[in-house]
Amino acid sequence: MRHLMQHLTSPTSPCFAPDASLGRIRPSARGALALLAAVALLPGCATFAEYDSDQDFGIGIRGHLPLERVISTEGMVGEATASRLELAGSLHRFSPGPANLVIGSADLVLPLVAIGDEAARLYAGGGVHLGRLSVGDDSDLKAGATLLGGLRFQHRVAAPFFEVRGGIGGYSSLSAMAGLRFFTGGN
Repeated sequence: MRHLMQHLTSPTSPCFAPDASLGRIRPSARGALALLAAVALLPGCATFAEYDSDQDFGIGIRGHLPLERVISTEGMVGEATASRLELAGSLHRFSPGPANLVIGSADLVLPLVAIGDEAARLYAGGGVHLGRLSVGDDSDLKAGATLLGGLRFQHRVAAPFFEVRGGIGGYSSLSAMAGLRFFTGGN
């Protein structure tokens, strides 16, 4: 990873604009650097395919972060449960014909019951979402709430997961997702 960062930030790298100062990185490389930083900082990331009852098929990415990495759960009411909570942020993209829908969501997820010798675990959660529907030059922005539940398998490097989520308000619908979580550490 260190070599990739050195390549992306090297003055001889194609990521630098030839007419810009050495400190300016092309916008295309900024996205790659942001993605690389997110992967390095998050203990779990995922990619998924999704079928939505209103929008047809979509794709997305997600990151997971234990809540106790963000705030201290020590001394909280329900400390045992709070220490198991995870923050999950995801980005969903649908292209149903001439319209494009992009939804960003932030959820709190609680791992529940282990299944089959800890090989898989059920989870449930909820959160908020913000969606932007674009048709031609027109766009509309709506916010809502999300409820979700699913099953994820426990593997260290790559683990499949399946999830059902429903929206309330905003671009509310019912969707089913199947994806692959990376760098999970067995969680």
